[in-house]
Amino acid sequence: MANDFGKPRAMVFYGRGENCHDETVFAYNQVGANPEKVLYKSFLRKPGIMRDFQILDFPGGFMDGDDLGSAKAMAFSFRNNDYVMEEVERHIKKGGLIKGTCNGFQLLVKAGILPGLDGNYRDNSVTLTYNDSGRFEDRWVRLEIDGSGKSPWTEGMRSAEFPVRHGEGKLVPKDDEVLRRLREEGLIIGRYAGKNGEKNPGYPRNPNGSVDDIAMLSDPTGRVLGLMPHPEAYLKRTNHPRWTRESLPAEGEGLQFFRNGVEYVKRNL
Repeated sequence: MANDFGKPRAMVFYGRGENCHDETVFAYNQVGANPEKVLYKSFLRKPGIMRDFQILDFPGGFMDGDDLGSAKAMAFSFRNNDYVMEEVERHIKKGGLIKGTCNGFQLLVKAGILPGLDGNYRDNSVTLTYNDSGRFEDRWVRLEIDGSGKSPWTEGMRSAEFPVRHGEGKLVPKDDEVLRRLREEGLIIGRYAGKNGEKNPGYPRNPNGSVDDIAMLSDPTGRVLGLMPHPEAYLKRTNHPRWTRESLPAEGEGLQFFRNGVEYVKRNL
């Protein structure tokens, strides 16, 4: 439930090497939420604390130094603790929101929380692996977004530009059947696109070689969203690399993700 001041509460994880929590906290503050930073270490010891929050946000960074692969070590910590996974599942079933960005997306995927086919949040039917380029990619990309309302996080959005910063961002389904289901069940919420929205843009517009150009993935409820690009990195016009050359709105496109999540909580929880 909301706190005494009527503001939705967002748990923003930090520690273990991730590094985008402050921008994420700033974004939630800008759209009328009450965010709180929580150490992964504290959460793993007492996962029941998430019951006081409507939104769980797993920011980007380099958790555990990417040992064993990006977010793999933390995914083991999640999967090997039934209490943690039970609390995550409870949060989803009661209608809560979850967002994982970059390293947070990798965690959700490798812990089996995404894509959550058939309501199974412990199933590794997709993975995120090394970029086809064989190197770390740090560039701005264009996204075509499903803003139909399938996911409350993207409601009303059609396209956006955000930066990517990752070495392991290539999304690969386990097999063709999984890919078919992701498409048919509407779980592919965002795709990499060309400069003018063209499909199948190739490298570097698709910076990692993700199958079907997948940049964002949700579970069947739409309330659990993972994405490789960083919306928290574009909250005001001066964050954009072309802000001195183009007439851009004062508000960065990334803020809409956070506003959508907060407004959903206000309407439904």
